Amino acid sequence: MNRLTDLKIRNFSAPTEQMLSDGFGLYLKVRPNSTIKVWIYRFTQNGKTQKMQIGTYPHVGLAEARALARELDKEHKSGLNPITERNRRKEEAQQKALEEASKKTVQELFNLWAKIDISTHKDGGVSVYRIFKKDVLPAIGCLRVEDVTKGHVIAVVDAVLARGARRMAKVVLALVRQLFRFAVDRDILTVDPTQSLRKAKIGGKDTERDRVLSDAEIQHLAYALPTSSLRESYQLALWIMLSTLCRIGELTRARWSDVEITKGSWRIPKENSKNGKPHVIRLSPFARDLFCRLKLLQAESQSFQTNEREWIYPARNGTKPIHSQVITKQISDRQRPTSRLAKRAAGATAESLALPDGKWGPHDLRRSGATLMVALGVLPAVVERCLNHTEERRLIRIYQRHTYQNEMQSEWEHLGNHLARLINLKSDRLRRVA
Repeated sequence: MNRLTDLKIRNFSAPTEQMLSDGFGLYLKVRPNSTIKVWIYRFTQNGKTQKMQIGTYPHVGLAEARALARELDKEHKSGLNPITERNRRKEEAQQKALEEASKKTVQELFNLWAKIDISTHKDGGVSVYRIFKKDVLPAIGCLRVEDVTKGHVIAVVDAVLARGARRMAKVVLALVRQLFRFAVDRDILTVDPTQSLRKAKIGGKDTERDRVLSDAEIQHLAYALPTSSLRESYQLALWIMLSTLCRIGELTRARWSDVEITKGSWRIPKENSKNGKPHVIRLSPFARDLFCRLKLLQAESQSFQTNEREWIYPARNGTKPIHSQVITKQISDRQRPTSRLAKRAAGATAESLALPDGKWGPHDLRRSGATLMVALGVLPAVVERCLNHTEERRLIRIYQRHTYQNEMQSEWEHLGNHLARLINLKSDRLRRVA
């Protein structure tokens, strides 16, 4: 009853679509000008002709297609619908795979998430690893993914809140939610246990940061830094952030190859910027002096070989940059009444960097520099470009393409001159290097 042969299939061509019969409901559909030939099983159920695709030739050979057709023909003759049965088996296989996947522990899920997603972060996922290792995995890492409930997640967040870290509690919840959404996307879970939790309910409503250093506080900082025991290169970092409006991470990940001190420019590549767009900062004489001093400090250091001086802020071994949290923590420690670091560091005192209007951090310097610019009469549109903010209004983004490069250069210099006058830095604090 078989009518097809491999030779006939390979050589067959037709000007129109053809269905070649082989018996037992097996057909080969051949389209004109196509190298793909499709195996079809055709049967009649309740008076209606139905078709189902069972493979393509030559991926499924003639002998295999005949065997599949005979099995399907037996199903059909026993009163079953082969299409319905195939869908049922597929659903059962998916359910079984889902059950097997849900037996993963949270630790195993985190390892998979870290490998696929977290490793692509700018910092290689260091901060996420640290948070999960400290706050999440010790509590729920050994639980099976399917056994994790909303209560488990709340307990993790509450433990962070209990130590007074309200903002970190919100970060932990956001990251745990990302983990379980990853599990849902991968069909490891069907329901996200965090879906009804809201960050706004954790530790109260978020408040918009508005800390800006006043002129008097900037002057106070200039005189407090030399006696704070803060490393001189870190002191310079504070003035760089204030005078260039850069982010702390953009500075700590910067390479010397990105900075042209003589020309007065610093290029921030897209991989270092928050919005993924490259940014060029025009260095004022004030900012150029800071970079010159940094270069001199590194040249004087015995810690790094010449060929390892790639980074402006290198880590201890010189082969990678420091983490931005290093500087942030050093500043924070010197604002606490009972800072262990301040007690341990030679010549340091607790609250040595505390300012009259309250706690401050690196990002507040960026905000303060931008506020100073506006106070000096700089147009808000120019300040936004200096900050490398993305224009939120779509039509303006599309049609107004002026770069403001000349204006930005002028206003950065204006800001630098104002800071130099404001803090009146002595030559023994920031030495200019020709």
